[in-house]
Amino acid sequence: MEGCLQAWDDALASEEDTPVFHPAAASAMHGSVLRQMHEWIENLELAFPPGSAALPLREWLPIVEAGLGALSVGVIPPALDQVLVGTIDRSRNPELRLALVLGLNEGIFPAPPSTPVLLTDSERALLADLDTRLGSDPRAQLAHERYFAYIACTRSRARLVLTCAGAGADGEALHPSPILVHVQQLFPDVPLEKIPTTHDWRESEHTEELLEPLLRELATEASSPSPPSGERAGVWGGAGSAQDGSKAQPAVPPPHPQFLSPDGGEGGPQSALLTLATLPSLQPVIARWQQLSASRAVTALSPAAVTQIYGTELGTSVSKLEQFAECPFKFFVAAGLRAQERKEFELDPRERGSFLHRILDEFHLRVTRSGHRWREVSPVEAQALVATIGAELLAQPEHRLLAADDARRFTAHSLIASAQRLLGALLGWMPHYDFDPVAVELGFGLKGSSLPAWRLGLPDGKALLLRGRIDRVDLCRVPETGETLAVVVDYKSSPKKLEPLKVASGLQLQLLSYLNVLQAQPAAPVSSPSPPSGERVGERGHDGLLTPDVPPLPSPLRPAGVFYVNLHGASGSGGTRAEILAETEADRRAAYQHSGRFDFAQLKHFDREAVGGPGSQFRFKVNKDGQPAKRGNDALLTEEFTVLLRQVESNLSRLGTDIFAGNIRVAPVRRSASESACDRCDYRAICRFDPWTEPYRKLASATDTGEGAA
Repeated sequence: MEGCLQAWDDALASEEDTPVFHPAAASAMHGSVLRQMHEWIENLELAFPPGSAALPLREWLPIVEAGLGALSVGVIPPALDQVLVGTIDRSRNPELRLALVLGLNEGIFPAPPSTPVLLTDSERALLADLDTRLGSDPRAQLAHERYFAYIACTRSRARLVLTCAGAGADGEALHPSPILVHVQQLFPDVPLEKIPTTHDWRESEHTEELLEPLLRELATEASSPSPPSGERAGVWGGAGSAQDGSKAQPAVPPPHPQFLSPDGGEGGPQSALLTLATLPSLQPVIARWQQLSASRAVTALSPAAVTQIYGTELGTSVSKLEQFAECPFKFFVAAGLRAQERKEFELDPRERGSFLHRILDEFHLRVTRSGHRWREVSPVEAQALVATIGAELLAQPEHRLLAADDARRFTAHSLIASAQRLLGALLGWMPHYDFDPVAVELGFGLKGSSLPAWRLGLPDGKALLLRGRIDRVDLCRVPETGETLAVVVDYKSSPKKLEPLKVASGLQLQLLSYLNVLQAQPAAPVSSPSPPSGERVGERGHDGLLTPDVPPLPSPLRPAGVFYVNLHGASGSGGTRAEILAETEADRRAAYQHSGRFDFAQLKHFDREAVGGPGSQFRFKVNKDGQPAKRGNDALLTEEFTVLLRQVESNLSRLGTDIFAGNIRVAPVRRSASESACDRCDYRAICRFDPWTEPYRKLASATDTGEGAA
């Protein structure tokens, strides 16, 4: 590699006139490439030291591509009369004639000091008095921001323009930055010019100023009633193509009265603004807008297209069906078009959750393979076992990212400590809990899994083949009746609870559907072997493969309960530091209280010491008449619990029927004033949903048995 770069340098040096780069600049660029490549190779060697398990080529490629994709180098010499865009701390060009500083709003520039992660400001000040400084304090950070403001305001030799926004993207008013106020005090004679939010298009000085009013006018005309335009090939209800697949001519919209020209041409009066749509500089933008508008007009696929994309039996997961309930277009892109975001080699919340799952899964496997049950392991033994498992996992290639530097190693040890605290709470409850964990990461319908897919028949010979993976299954055999009760546990990285409105609307079906899956399965052995080295949980190699020493899954199983368990525990509060440190073991367990639903008739098996409540591990309250309380209770009467499971199955069938009907509407649901389906959607760049001009879909009430949320 060094020889290749040196040859390029020699070739450039021999040329009298380098067409793009000056030879010195090109040489610097090649040197930068070489230096970054050396650094990347050294980091790669640290991440995968000698003796590490070999990875298949298909797993090496994403790692190599992610590393090479992060390298960037360029030496771009400034030219005359050009616009340079950059951050303030990276801009070092002294020849600027005009500088435009954007975003001078409170909370943006200057940027607020970062929130301390571990130590408070007073603790940092105390350490500073002892000559131990840990980074910049808030005052130093603010001073640094003011230094950036000085740089921004002094770079230009001729003109300086400072701007601030009056409102944010959500429409909320924004305040100007203190820096802008300070500049106004220094130059009181310089007026603050307010840019109107709307302007008369006839006063435009550039064609780009015509785009907003012109597109708004086109949108107004497009929304006016017009004759049906026939069917698109493979699509029902679309516009832009004739039924035979030939390109259809767009309908000419009626003119808007506000923009009528004084005299109309042939065919009647025309909009003066719309006549400007023929300008060559505007036509590419308008053509793109028309393409987007035409695609948004498509709300359903034709039966032939549905069959081609989904077949007659759609293999999918319950979480994907929840996506359909959130927004039909979101499901279409994810499950129909199978679009995926590029995976980044970084430590995101999903990777941290996967690491915690691996620890808990490996704990179960090692305990059961030693011939013991969870209740036979002491909290001290569990703590030591988890520490060993965590250390072994960090040495594996797929988790080396957690050991890349001190900060990530600290994160890894925090996750291991979280697993120790969680298992300490779970094992502490075992004497009062009749259920025993029998399987983790139990797959159904997946390649190599022990359980088949759950088949749901639909009208017209269609069907859903539901597949997935259950975090944990607990069983309890009742000697008096011979029944086997089943509980499903789902680990979550943040607090979560079952909400009746979301269940009724199809947005929260996964956890409850797992009980239906177990109830529908025939008797079969189940197990959860450890995945091969280098494979992550939930991807492959962890499908609950059969092993001869695992007893068969009893049949039939009686659903008893479903629960979310917060991996990190609920964050509480205390009056003083002493009160927090003096919390008891029972207080620490309470942070891991389970949230979900369970059959009240089986309360004695969930908590042997259950009296009137409230419970510690489970949320329940019992009235004086012996019935579950209406509030603050996760317990349901047997009839209510059975109806809830049937409602989940009915909602799954309803969503499946709507999918096979071809529904691909861009119709995101708004769950609350601060939560919508678009918040964490990976496909916003595809659908281009605009909440300013398009309404969200509201959740159907829990009592609505009609069309509901999908």
